[in-house]
Amino acid sequence: MKTYEVRIDPRCDLSRAEDVVEECCRKAGLEVTMKSTLRSYPGSIHWHFKRPGETRGSLEITLWRERRRAWFSVHDGRGAAWIDDAVNSLRRSIESEITTV
Repeated sequence: MKTYEVRIDPRCDLSRAEDVVEECCRKAGLEVTMKSTLRSYPGSIHWHFKRPGETRGSLEITLWRERRRAWFSVHDGRGAAWIDDAVNSLRRSIESEITTV
């Protein structure tokens, strides 16, 4: 599994971070296929995103406000050509938007 951290300024307010993640992904053309929490990260929000029309690939994003942490995950066997570009683009947009929240 590959993981990519999102930089979160320690001074920013994360109260709207969930909306920021979803809006950035929507603007990038991704759709939510699952939204829940991860048992190993209590209180976290965990999404699975796919690109419509693509049969391969699933990008996971986890937001753990309590620890002021967010990251992307790509599990072995769930990768696709579109994911690397999406991670790079989304990381920049989420980091930018989250600092202005």
